[in-house]
Amino acid sequence: ATYWQKLSDKVEVAADLQLIAAPQRREAITTLGAKYDFRMATFRAQVDSTGKVSALLEQKFGPSFAFLFAGEIDHLKNAAKVGVGVMIESTSLTPEEMGYPPQGYPPHA
Repeated sequence: ATYWQKLSDKVEVAADLQLIAAPQRREAITTLGAKYDFRMATFRAQVDSTGKVSALLEQKFGPSFAFLFAGEIDHLKNAAKVGVGVMIESTSLTPEEMGYPPQGYPPHA
């Protein structure tokens, strides 16, 4: 079962419950997460009942370029992971459709 709620234009939260019913074992995992949108960045974090805490920061430097930094700590396994990434997107939109001023702007006198 999953519950998601948008609290404002910038904040979202969610909760997830997974029930695993196998013949040999039964297990339940609960995950809580949050997302916050900044002007040019997005921060996501989550914690679950297995002892994992993770976070992701996506910093946008333009409409088609972003830098990502992520980390996870697994308290049960006493392990940690860190990652970085670069995201490059191509688009078929014109510069005007993306909100850039028309070519040749400002007009010459």
